[in-house]
Amino acid sequence: MTLDPRCQLLPGTYHPALGIVLRALFFRPRIPPGKARHLTSLERVIGRRRIVVRTEPGFLFACDQQDWLQRNLLCNRVHEPEITALLRESLNPDDVFFDIGANSGYFSCLALSCEVKGVVAFEPDPNTCAVLAQQQQLNNWSRANLRIESLGLSDRVIAGVVRSCWDADVYPCQRFW
Repeated sequence: MTLDPRCQLLPGTYHPALGIVLRALFFRPRIPPGKARHLTSLERVIGRRRIVVRTEPGFLFACDQQDWLQRNLLCNRVHEPEITALLRESLNPDDVFFDIGANSGYFSCLALSCEVKGVVAFEPDPNTCAVLAQQQQLNNWSRANLRIESLGLSDRVIAGVVRSCWDADVYPCQRFW
C-alpha cells in the first residue's frame, strides 16, 4: 500500500505512513477482535488520533477506531457493501444527495466520490458534524459541494433532548438541547 499524495496531515490524525502501519497491524479483516485493544493501550501513552484510510469506493476517511462504523472501515474499507454498490450504480452527476442522519459522513463522502452535483448532510450532533467537516477537508471538497446542517429532521415539530452515546461503556451520554 502506498501513500496517497492527497493524504495531508490533519490535526488529530496520525501521519499517513504511521496510519498504514497501524491499520496493517491492528485492523485487518478477521483479526482477533481484542487485538485493537493493544492500540488503545498504546494511545494512552502517545495520544489518541484518527487513522486515515482509503475506502474501497476511493475517498479518504479519517477513522476513530473506538467508533463501530469507523472501526469497520479500518478493517474492510467499505461500510454496508450492498448499499454502497447500489448508490454507486444509481447516483448521477446532476443529483443532489440528502444524507439524513449523516453520522460521520460515509454516505455523504460516497455520494461526492460519485461526483454528484451536491450533498446536504443533516446531523444533530455538533461533535459528529465536526468529524464530517474533517472528512470534507481531507478530500478537498468545497463547502459548495457539501453543506453540513447541524440539526435533526422529523415529520413533525417536536421539542426534545438529543443524546449522543458512542460506545456507551467508553463515553458518557451528552445532551445537546
